[in-house]
Amino acid sequence: MSIRLKLLISFMAIAIIPMLLVSALSFYGAQKSLREASLNDLRVLASAKKIAVLEYLSGKKGRTIDFASDGFIRDQAESIVKSADSKEKIPASRLLNAHLKINKKPLDEEIVEIRVLDLKGSIIATTEGEFLLGLDMGKDQPYFLQGQNRTYIQDAGIFTHYDVEEEVISISAPIKTRNANKTIGVLVNFYSLGNIKDVLLGIKNHQWQETTSLDDEKSSRDIFLLNQEGLLLTPSKKISEYSPLKQKIETEPVLTILNQSRALNKSWTDAKGNKVFGASAILEIEKGWKWILVIEQNKDEVFTSIYELRKFSIMTALFTLLLVIISALLTARSIARPLSKITTVTEKISKGESEAKVDILCGGEIGKLAVSFNRMIENEREIENKLRSANAKIGEEKTKYEMVLASIGDGMITVDGEGKIVLLNSAAEKMFGWKKEEIAEKGLSEVIPAEDEKGNLIPFNERTLSLALAKGSTMHSSSYYYRKDNTKFPAALTASPIKVDGKIIGAIGLFRDITKEIEVDRMKTDFISTVSHEIRTPLTTIREGVSQALDGILGETTQKQKEVFSIVLEDSDRLKRIIDNLLDISKIEAGMVELKKEFVDLGGAVKGVIAGFSLIVKEKSLSIETSFSPEKIKAFADKDRIIQVFTNLIGNSLKFTQSGRISIYLSEKDTSIECSVSDTGGGIAKEDLPRVFSKFQQFGRTAGPGEKGTGLGLSITKAIVELHKGKIWIDSELGKGTKVTFSLPKYNTQELFKECITHSLKRLSKEDAALSILVFNLKDISRLKEKMDREKTSSLVYDLRMLVRSKIRRETDIVVENDQLILMILSGMKKEGALIVLGRIQDSFDNYLAKEPLGKEIHIIYETLNYPQDAKTADEMISKISSLKNINHLSHL
Repeated sequence: MSIRLKLLISFMAIAIIPMLLVSALSFYGAQKSLREASLNDLRVLASAKKIAVLEYLSGKKGRTIDFASDGFIRDQAESIVKSADSKEKIPASRLLNAHLKINKKPLDEEIVEIRVLDLKGSIIATTEGEFLLGLDMGKDQPYFLQGQNRTYIQDAGIFTHYDVEEEVISISAPIKTRNANKTIGVLVNFYSLGNIKDVLLGIKNHQWQETTSLDDEKSSRDIFLLNQEGLLLTPSKKISEYSPLKQKIETEPVLTILNQSRALNKSWTDAKGNKVFGASAILEIEKGWKWILVIEQNKDEVFTSIYELRKFSIMTALFTLLLVIISALLTARSIARPLSKITTVTEKISKGESEAKVDILCGGEIGKLAVSFNRMIENEREIENKLRSANAKIGEEKTKYEMVLASIGDGMITVDGEGKIVLLNSAAEKMFGWKKEEIAEKGLSEVIPAEDEKGNLIPFNERTLSLALAKGSTMHSSSYYYRKDNTKFPAALTASPIKVDGKIIGAIGLFRDITKEIEVDRMKTDFISTVSHEIRTPLTTIREGVSQALDGILGETTQKQKEVFSIVLEDSDRLKRIIDNLLDISKIEAGMVELKKEFVDLGGAVKGVIAGFSLIVKEKSLSIETSFSPEKIKAFADKDRIIQVFTNLIGNSLKFTQSGRISIYLSEKDTSIECSVSDTGGGIAKEDLPRVFSKFQQFGRTAGPGEKGTGLGLSITKAIVELHKGKIWIDSELGKGTKVTFSLPKYNTQELFKECITHSLKRLSKEDAALSILVFNLKDISRLKEKMDREKTSSLVYDLRMLVRSKIRRETDIVVENDQLILMILSGMKKEGALIVLGRIQDSFDNYLAKEPLGKEIHIIYETLNYPQDAKTADEMISKISSLKNINHLSHL
């Protein structure tokens, strides 16, 4: 495409698109505003006409009540009703006829006829003549039946008047005696339906055949009434030959009111299939029946002015387009000709004619472009010379860089910000068995999976390189990595982020094979374990003998001997602690430690450990600060082991802090419980942090007297935390102090139940491989907490839980609960024994609830699950429990 054509298209787009956009928005805005205004006008008009019709009918009801309360009418009606002889009735009826015709009907010229009926429904007086007297024409009509008790308007119907059918509205009222106020008859006024049409259209003396609109005759606006069967009561412009109460309308507004009793104010399709704007209203005339008012106006008529505006806009746009095309052609021609010359020179340069130049003498931007183009050609020649020199230097640097990478003994892998491999050296290729070209641009976790010491696959977001990318700091770890041939080996990894202008663009990892180190460490541990076991027995004998000597059991001792024995006992105690630590780490590494999990109040555990160190704290003039939440923070863990963790961490802080304070912090996160112990001690050097959890390592200790320890405390602490599926890490700065933080998992309901059941299943012996779970489903608790006193309900639930816990008889039994469920896990118990225990607990529940005010509101479902009859795995048991409770929401405990 030539530049001239491109410029032409660009100019047209710049000129026309905004114009079209503005026109479209203007048209849409005007159309929307006009639509809303028209709908609002129609709605207001519908409301006004509704009020007018209701007021008209209300006035006619008042007229009927006035006639029925006329003293002469009441007296004559009473006389006629009481007369036993027809000879007496006829004169009285004639007088009443004359009174109605002469004195009452002229008062309202819209009345078609007035009738007076006795309580049998027979006509005893009328304005239409004596021939109707005695006829029971009204005995089955609603105006008679309802009119005996109240003023009533009967829906429009056909009225025969001198053999001519006429559509009328009947309004009746009871006639009562003057003295006893007893109903003796009914007075009925008949009004022509045409009067309603006149009220609706705001005119007088209007005939049914006319179709005069609210506006001029050319307007499409139409207003009409329908009864509750959808039959027309008043004329409509949509019906050419109108017959009252015979033509049915089934448009959207009518059907919506009939089916949903809801008025509309919107656009719909009228009876002729035209699009109209309209509004509808419901006229509740009497209980049990209603009228429907509809007003419509053709959509095209409403939008006439908008359509005219659209025509004008199109004509203006076409004229503007013509002007734009002419201007664009002229402008494009003036720009394209000089550019064509520049293009020719460019082609010559691309063919090697480096001396070619642009020869344009015109001024303005094109002239400046030509000068700049010539200058660019000269600069390009200089740049080419510099590039040749720079490429030679880059080649030399690349060779040096490749030599440095090749000389690094450890495996080096570089990843980008998304964890994809960018580079690896020859040592890494040998270590993992992959060539650079095989794994470049692939995810690290995809080609080099990693496992922890227990064989669990480590997800990428928890890998050391990923953490270095996320946290922007150097990270250290040891894991097992898979080679290309699917064999695995242990390696220590140091990962550091790569930053450019403060932004992390990747990370570099150095891998060191530690197979030999782990083997040596294992041998050392085995040796220490063996030696520790051998030393423990004679050490116990020594401690016992020294203790007896100090207590005087072996005879009197001198003061000097007591001092020596005290030193021996103190050193033997220290040696015992060292041996205990050595045996602990050996058991943990051998997988021989079994956790006895229960719900542990971490705050209470910490306070107990602090109390044990109170004398040391006082001696060193230190302070211990705690930060706990007001509510108890409970973890599902081995209480003794968790106390051991806090004892190690707080003991380390006391050992290496000479002044200041020790801070202990507990908090609940979304999915974990975080605990930290920080101090104001000497801190640990940055280069020592990677080895701080290694065995037989001590850092931050000042020279001088005092217990040196074994260097196993943090190793044991880390092992215990990881046994609980938690994590531990350390932050320290030399001279400022150290902060050790560990986290324990916080289980949701389903995870907690599964953990408890799995834990119990693992402890089963082959000889006693049975397990029963008692399920107590407090299904009404949530409703009671909302309906009743929350505190009393919570207290009641607590008591029920304590009743269950009181039935625990063996150390292996576990009780675990959430807001609605209580599970009692009975290891080694078969179904028969479980049913006995369930029955006892049920009796305890019944006795307790019988004494409580809220007891009647509680409904408890009792269930039992048995292993291996009902389920053979923890997952199957959880599935069964979930189906019992129908668990939808799993809150954290």
